[in-house]
Amino acid sequence: MVLRLRVLATALLAVSLSGTAWAQDSVKPEGAPQDRPERHFRLDLFVGGPHHRVKDAPTNENGEVQPGWGEIGWETGAALSVAVPWVGITGTIGNYNIENVPAYHLLVGPQFTTPWGFAEIMVVRAFANALGGFAWTSGGAPSQTSGEFVLSAGIDIMPYCLRIQRDQVWLNLDGLPKSYTRIFVGAVVPLCFRACRKNDMFDVSGRK
Repeated sequence: MVLRLRVLATALLAVSLSGTAWAQDSVKPEGAPQDRPERHFRLDLFVGGPHHRVKDAPTNENGEVQPGWGEIGWETGAALSVAVPWVGITGTIGNYNIENVPAYHLLVGPQFTTPWGFAEIMVVRAFANALGGFAWTSGGAPSQTSGEFVLSAGIDIMPYCLRIQRDQVWLNLDGLPKSYTRIFVGAVVPLCFRACRKNDMFDVSGRK
């Protein structure tokens, strides 16, 4: 009887010790690396001057047609990319004249971006976006508001921080063109905060 009790006690002790060891192995120590990889996080900041093609180009006193582009305005915004490097969301706000009528523009939508590619002394990437939002006139009477839709395509050029973009715009403001072309030229600063790749330009993640 005593021998049986000793055998049973030894077996229970062995089971207890093995359970404790399994529990210790299953708990990941604090500060251990995560199994899941970091998610990509990038923010592009841009600012520049857009101007649009005038529908009826003006003429000078000699009847010669003047350059068919309106006055240069301003536009600024940002594009955010999370997890998937080639797709993100962008938003812009700006002000420029449409046929000499001052107007503000507020737009947001998806953006698709290629990886950076090397071209001799510079690095280039292309992008395209589809934006929707509002346009409203200011400084005129009466003021108007319209929905606005924009399809854009452009390129970013490094190390010059240069952005060149062409927009096709659709809106509905009385007395103004319902569709026109717009050109944007400005500066872009691409910042990468997490899971940065070799060619993600300004790596501010603090990791090498």
